[in-house]
Amino acid sequence: MSQIDLLKADVEAHGEVHATVEEEDAEVEIRLGTATFHDDDEVLTLSNNQTDLRIGYDRIVSWYLPVDFYHG
Repeated sequence: MSQIDLLKADVEAHGEVHATVEEEDAEVEIRLGTATFHDDDEVLTLSNNQTDLRIGYDRIVSWYLPVDFYHG
């Protein structure tokens, strides 16, 4: 299983992950419903209803599950 397959599985299982993008040295939120994985182009598209951010799979350095402090 590739790293991207593991990333997809985490997004599907948990609804959201936070990822670090290599060149921007920035963190992005990859959410179920707003993220689209384009395996043919090896690009992830993040949409927010106004703009689309396209990130190459090779630019995703790492990711983690956000901590949910609400335990209602």
